[in-house]
Amino acid sequence: MSEQSFVGSHNDSIVVQDECFPVLCSTWVNSASEPVVELYFRWLVPRVERASREGVPLVNITDAGLASAPDAAVSRLIAEGTRDLLPQNRGDVRSITVVESAAIRAVLSALSWLHGDMRSETVGTRTAALERAVAMLRAADVAPPRDLLATLGPRPVAARPGRR
Repeated sequence: MSEQSFVGSHNDSIVVQDECFPVLCSTWVNSASEPVVELYFRWLVPRVERASREGVPLVNITDAGLASAPDAAVSRLIAEGTRDLLPQNRGDVRSITVVESAAIRAVLSALSWLHGDMRSETVGTRTAALERAVAMLRAADVAPPRDLLATLGPRPVAARPGRR
Protein backbone atom coordinates (compact mmCIF):
# COMPACT_ATOMS: atom_id res chain seq x y z
CA MET A 1 0.00 0.00 0.00
CA SER A 2 1.10 3.59 0.21
CA GLU A 3 -1.29 6.51 0.65
CA GLN A 4 -4.98 6.26 1.42
CA SER A 5 -7.55 8.88 2.47
CA PHE A 6 -10.51 8.56 4.80
CA VAL A 7 -12.84 11.45 4.03
CA GLY A 8 -15.76 12.59 6.17
CA SER A 9 -18.86 14.52 5.25
CA HIS A 10 -17.71 17.74 6.94
CA ASN A 11 -14.53 18.41 4.91
CA ASP A 12 -12.54 16.34 7.38
CA SER A 13 -10.07 13.65 6.45
CA ILE A 14 -7.18 11.52 7.59
CA VAL A 15 -4.54 10.66 4.99
CA VAL A 16 -2.56 7.56 5.98
CA GLN A 17 0.79 6.33 4.66
CA ASP A 18 2.43 3.00 5.39
CA GLU A 19 5.01 2.61 2.63
CA CYS A 20 7.85 3.05 5.16
CA PHE A 21 6.63 0.37 7.59
CA PRO A 22 7.30 0.08 10.53
CA VAL A 23 6.94 3.88 10.42
CA LEU A 24 3.37 4.99 9.72
CA CYS A 25 2.21 8.54 9.14
CA SER A 26 -1.29 9.97 9.29
CA THR A 27 -2.16 13.56 8.40
CA TRP A 28 -5.34 14.84 10.02
CA VAL A 29 -7.24 17.60 8.21
CA ASN A 30 -9.84 19.80 9.92
CA SER A 31 -11.89 18.45 12.84
CA ALA A 32 -12.07 14.67 12.44
CA SER A 33 -15.51 13.05 12.58
CA GLU A 34 -16.31 9.79 14.35
CA PRO A 35 -16.67 7.74 11.12
CA VAL A 36 -13.27 8.93 9.85
CA VAL A 37 -11.56 8.18 13.17
CA GLU A 38 -13.15 4.72 13.25
CA LEU A 39 -11.81 4.03 9.74
CA TYR A 40 -8.38 5.22 10.84
CA PHE A 41 -8.24 2.81 13.79
CA ARG A 42 -9.52 -0.05 11.60
CA TRP A 43 -6.63 0.73 9.23
CA LEU A 44 -4.11 1.02 12.09
CA VAL A 45 -4.84 -2.18 14.06
CA PRO A 46 -3.63 -4.67 11.38
CA ARG A 47 -0.37 -2.73 11.04
CA VAL A 48 0.16 -2.84 14.79
CA GLU A 49 -0.51 -6.59 14.71
CA ARG A 50 1.96 -7.00 11.82
CA ALA A 51 4.69 -5.18 13.76
CA SER A 52 3.99 -7.40 16.76
CA ARG A 53 4.23 -10.56 14.62
CA GLU A 54 7.49 -9.33 13.08
CA GLY A 55 8.90 -8.33 16.47
CA VAL A 56 9.59 -4.71 15.51
CA PRO A 57 8.45 -1.52 17.17
CA LEU A 58 5.82 0.41 15.27
CA VAL A 59 6.36 4.17 15.12
CA ASN A 60 3.06 5.91 14.51
CA ILE A 61 3.39 9.57 13.47
CA THR A 62 0.25 11.68 13.69
CA ASP A 63 0.56 14.99 11.84
CA ALA A 64 -2.02 17.29 13.41
CA GLY A 65 -0.65 20.40 11.70
CA LEU A 66 -3.80 20.81 9.55
CA ALA A 67 -6.21 19.60 12.20
CA SER A 68 -8.81 21.48 14.20
CA ALA A 69 -9.83 20.55 17.71
CA PRO A 70 -12.19 17.55 17.71
CA ASP A 71 -15.46 17.47 19.62
CA ALA A 72 -15.77 15.59 22.91
CA ALA A 73 -17.08 12.36 21.35
CA VAL A 74 -14.21 12.22 18.85
CA SER A 75 -11.68 13.06 21.57
CA ARG A 76 -13.00 10.14 23.63
CA LEU A 77 -12.86 7.83 20.59
CA ILE A 78 -9.24 8.83 19.93
CA ALA A 79 -8.30 8.27 23.57
CA GLU A 80 -9.99 4.85 23.63
CA GLY A 81 -8.44 3.78 20.33
CA THR A 82 -5.02 4.93 21.49
CA ARG A 83 -5.37 3.21 24.86
CA ASP A 84 -6.25 -0.05 23.10
CA LEU A 85 -2.95 0.15 21.19
CA LEU A 86 -0.73 0.54 24.24
CA PRO A 87 2.08 -2.03 24.52
CA GLN A 88 0.39 -4.15 27.16
CA ASN A 89 -2.50 -4.63 24.73
CA ARG A 90 -0.91 -4.84 21.28
CA GLY A 91 2.81 -5.01 20.57
CA ASP A 92 5.31 -2.17 20.84
CA VAL A 93 3.71 1.05 19.59
CA ARG A 94 5.59 4.34 19.81
CA SER A 95 3.70 7.50 18.93
CA ILE A 96 4.88 10.90 17.79
CA THR A 97 2.46 13.75 17.27
CA VAL A 98 3.22 16.80 15.14
CA VAL A 99 1.45 19.74 16.74
CA GLU A 100 1.74 23.26 15.34
CA SER A 101 -1.42 24.66 16.96
CA ALA A 102 -1.71 25.75 20.57
CA ALA A 103 -5.39 24.65 20.54
CA ILE A 104 -4.47 21.10 19.50
CA ARG A 105 -1.67 20.98 22.10
CA ALA A 106 -4.30 21.92 24.70
CA VAL A 107 -6.61 19.11 23.49
CA LEU A 108 -3.77 16.58 23.73
CA SER A 109 -2.92 17.77 27.24
CA ALA A 110 -6.57 17.46 28.26
CA LEU A 111 -6.86 13.98 26.73
CA SER A 112 -3.76 12.84 28.55
CA TRP A 113 -5.03 14.30 31.81
CA LEU A 114 -8.51 12.78 31.41
CA HIS A 115 -7.55 9.39 30.01
CA GLY A 116 -4.06 8.80 31.37
CA ASP A 117 -0.73 8.72 29.60
CA MET A 118 -1.35 8.38 25.86
CA ARG A 119 2.34 7.57 25.32
CA SER A 120 2.97 10.11 22.61
CA GLU A 121 5.86 12.49 22.15
CA THR A 122 5.01 15.88 20.71
CA VAL A 123 7.18 17.67 18.15
CA GLY A 124 6.67 20.82 16.07
CA THR A 125 7.36 19.55 12.52
CA ARG A 126 7.10 16.43 10.34
CA THR A 127 10.86 16.51 9.87
CA ALA A 128 11.41 16.45 13.64
CA ALA A 129 8.94 13.54 13.90
CA LEU A 130 10.76 11.55 11.22
CA GLU A 131 14.14 12.22 12.83
CA ARG A 132 12.71 11.04 16.16
CA ALA A 133 11.29 7.91 14.45
CA VAL A 134 14.75 7.07 13.08
CA ALA A 135 16.24 7.48 16.56
CA MET A 136 13.54 5.24 18.09
CA LEU A 137 14.14 2.49 15.55
CA ARG A 138 17.93 2.67 15.95
CA ALA A 139 17.56 2.50 19.74
CA ALA A 140 15.60 -0.73 19.22
CA ASP A 141 18.31 -2.08 16.85
CA VAL A 142 15.96 -1.82 13.86
CA ALA A 143 17.25 -0.31 10.62
CA PRO A 144 15.13 2.65 9.55
CA PRO A 145 13.40 2.34 6.17
CA ARG A 146 15.30 3.73 3.21
CA ASP A 147 14.15 7.09 1.92
CA LEU A 148 12.06 7.71 5.05
CA LEU A 149 12.60 11.47 5.04
CA ALA A 150 12.02 11.79 1.29
CA THR A 151 8.91 9.60 1.30
CA LEU A 152 7.11 10.88 4.40
CA GLY A 153 8.73 14.32 4.75
CA PRO A 154 6.32 16.39 2.65
CA ARG A 155 2.64 16.40 3.54
CA PRO A 156 0.65 14.22 1.13
CA VAL A 157 -0.97 16.05 -1.78
CA ALA A 158 -4.44 14.91 -0.67
CA ALA A 159 -3.96 16.71 2.66
CA ARG A 160 -2.81 20.05 1.29
CA PRO A 161 -5.20 22.98 1.45
CA GLY A 162 -7.20 23.46 -1.75
CA ARG A 163 -6.60 19.85 -2.89
CA ARG A 164 -9.71 18.26 -1.44
